[in-house]
Amino acid sequence: MAREDQVLNKTTLEEKVNSLSSIFPKRVLVTGASGFVAGALIPALLEQNLEVVGLVREDPPDWPWPDVERIQCDLTESAEKSEWAVGFARPNAVIHLAAVTPPGHAGANDWKVLEENGRSTERLLRACAKITPKPTVIVSSSGAVYGPGKPKVFFFRTKFFLSCNPLRYQ
Repeated sequence: MAREDQVLNKTTLEEKVNSLSSIFPKRVLVTGASGFVAGALIPALLEQNLEVVGLVREDPPDWPWPDVERIQCDLTESAEKSEWAVGFARPNAVIHLAAVTPPGHAGANDWKVLEENGRSTERLLRACAKITPKPTVIVSSSGAVYGPGKPKVFFFRTKFFLSCNPLRYQ
């Protein structure tokens, strides 16, 4: 049985989250903004009164958030485009969700997926290192990238490698 002082009720939890809002960044860039995970993340960020900028590879026909600015940029195309997108967004934080997913990527093979996901993450990190102030960067992935079943080491490394060996901000 939980002691009363160990139980967080909904009101207390909301008060704690709201008290932390002063340290949250004010402008957040979400890559992969038209993806599944972003569909849950963006509304949660908006509820915290954060300014959200969505980075998408292709402009979606039905954009569900009229208050969210969209930037169309394929991070796999070039370093210059990645730098432009990050520079234009000027985020305080970046949540990197964008990735090529094997099942949805026609003709993708393991090496192509690794190359595209690794390159896009590297370009994003390099672009973030060039702006001031430097944003906080969260690199994430999902089971869609890993494939069905247990995470495959190969797909796991696409973003994990760069998140563990980040290009140090200099």
